[in-house]
Amino acid sequence: MTIESEVFPDPTDTTRANINTLLLGTASIFVLDNEGCVPATFDFLNPSAEIGDICNWDFGDGTNGAGFNPTHTYTTEGCFDVTVTITAADGSYDSLTITDLICVYEPPVAEFSVPDPNLSTDDTEVDFSNLSTNADSYEWNFGGLSTSTEVSPIYTFPDEKEGAYEVCLRADNDEGCTNTACKVIRIQENLIYYVPNAFTPDGDSHNQTFQPVFTSGFDPYDYHLIIFNREGQTMFESYNAVYGWDGTYGGDLMEDGIYVWKIEFKDRYTDKRHSQIGHLSLIR
Repeated sequence: MTIESEVFPDPTDTTRANINTLLLGTASIFVLDNEGCVPATFDFLNPSAEIGDICNWDFGDGTNGAGFNPTHTYTTEGCFDVTVTITAADGSYDSLTITDLICVYEPPVAEFSVPDPNLSTDDTEVDFSNLSTNADSYEWNFGGLSTSTEVSPIYTFPDEKEGAYEVCLRADNDEGCTNTACKVIRIQENLIYYVPNAFTPDGDSHNQTFQPVFTSGFDPYDYHLIIFNREGQTMFESYNAVYGWDGTYGGDLMEDGIYVWKIEFKDRYTDKRHSQIGHLSLIR
């Protein structure tokens, strides 16, 4: 290929000369897709370059590259001019710039909140608040149970048993960019227990020990029971909810009267700790 280029002579020279330059390679740009979302990676190619040519690229975002088929990642949004310059072995060259060849768009940010991710089986309704930005449409997935395209939906999870459900929000914008955020919603049994106010360690088959009775919702591995007499002396201590006080101390059955109990334990599904103090009657 022969092109004509104008050469400007020395300022003291009043003549100009036209020089024909022979180019062994020509500048061309091929890219499979010219749009994407930050961060967007593109594979460029100069299909017209020949062996021995040197290819230099200006990707339009302040960075450069080299080679016949470079790969470049754009980390900011915008449309960018791309330039390729081919230099042949004899020093001849060709250059091509395509204006706004690559357009990169800012993706949405998917985010949502819930009043409390830990629910009891008594109330499994969740009011979701959509906090997403730069988004035009949404799709919710409630742990595979149901979906919604509302902006901020209200959803009721099953209340018949415990469970954990991963809720995901996909946010899309009109440029085809997408982003997803997920949170786990846990349905747990209520904390149910009671503490007797008396027991009768008299040797029969009923009511022989004192201990809190847990039905659901507590962590059996984080439990502590202490029994005190009126003077504050420790009569009994246990870290196992299965075992209660049989009314003895040092092998001797204590006298009838009022004693103080203290229990400490943790919720099964949260880090919330409970501490309670009360009175009990030992009756023989």
